[in-house]
Amino acid sequence: MPKTLFTPQTDGFHFINSFENIVKLPLIGTIRTYGRCGGMSYTALDHYFAKLSMPRLATEDFAQSNGVPPDGHPLANYIYRRQIKSFMTPSALKFVLWSLYGDGPGSLNKGVSRLTKENEFKKLKSAIDRGVPVPLGLIMARNLKDFGKNHQVIAFDYEEDADSQTVHIYDVNYADRGMILRSRSDELSWQECDTKGNLLGIEWRGWFVQDYKRREIPPELRSAAMGAAAADATRSRTVQPDTTATRQTRPQDQTRLVNLTLTLNRVTFVNDEDEDAETEVALEFEVGGTMWRWPATDLKTVIDGQSYPLIKSFETKVAAGGVLQLNMRLAADSAVEPAGNSIASAFEAAAHGVIRDRHTAAQNWGIGEHVSRSTGAGIIYTVAYTITAA
Repeated sequence: MPKTLFTPQTDGFHFINSFENIVKLPLIGTIRTYGRCGGMSYTALDHYFAKLSMPRLATEDFAQSNGVPPDGHPLANYIYRRQIKSFMTPSALKFVLWSLYGDGPGSLNKGVSRLTKENEFKKLKSAIDRGVPVPLGLIMARNLKDFGKNHQVIAFDYEEDADSQTVHIYDVNYADRGMILRSRSDELSWQECDTKGNLLGIEWRGWFVQDYKRREIPPELRSAAMGAAAADATRSRTVQPDTTATRQTRPQDQTRLVNLTLTLNRVTFVNDEDEDAETEVALEFEVGGTMWRWPATDLKTVIDGQSYPLIKSFETKVAAGGVLQLNMRLAADSAVEPAGNSIASAFEAAAHGVIRDRHTAAQNWGIGEHVSRSTGAGIIYTVAYTITAA
């Protein structure tokens, strides 16, 4: 039995962390940063502890704003405020300190791996054994320049045996499903994988339990029209089945399915200022809930201006009233560039080199040839793909 009643399918958001932020910094000016992982995690916990239904707003509800509530929307504003608050907790200092620590024992500290496994895992167990889900600060950076590679998630369950430690998490970069952090006793790092054990190609140096204090959901969120479920409707908490069917569907969604095949053809890397430069990358793709990583393991050395074949097909069924969604991004271990010079703004740069294309029935499901260019921090690339009717 789960040790808490938190489930990503019912207590998480139905859109992924693709926020863009305009931040004004002294002496630096206005910069664009990406992601509100801490704000989304804190907001989800605020709703959970208040026993309030999560807003049933989904990616397709925000086609004009990158799949997330636009700035000015009550939910977007609240998530942003909670994002800032997540930086202002005492434990947030560990994002800085641990990014500078080594992995193994050091002269002044145990190292990130031992601090996680010996100290933080005990804190996590204590909270979850009491039925309390907690936010985690995930560490990937090894210096302050790469601070934006760090991340925030929610832990809601754990497993432990003589050979490994496992933490069940809600990662706001993935909607309507849980993920797993796992480390064997002979490993320093933690691998992120799906619930079936499929690796995502994301490796974290360690993590810590972050301070969190519940905030009362403001009136504008309680009273705002939030889709099918009112945000102020309390509900009894029972463990929900592992299903993504949390939103009401129209009758036509349930009567007809369209068979489509999306084929990734090639990727081209673009650098307008430094042609022929080499870099190491990996890409992550998701179509209809199926994930694929290129290359499958490690990183691939690519040259800017050159194209590389992908030749990967996804066969999927789309409801008549649904959306064919293609998500792409640079894997977290790619050689991405920081988004800004401040620690806070760099930490928000969670989404690197992203492409999010959506195709509806009104667009004939996008059948034909497509070339999409990435946005966001990091390396720029284009992906050519084809959609055909199966």
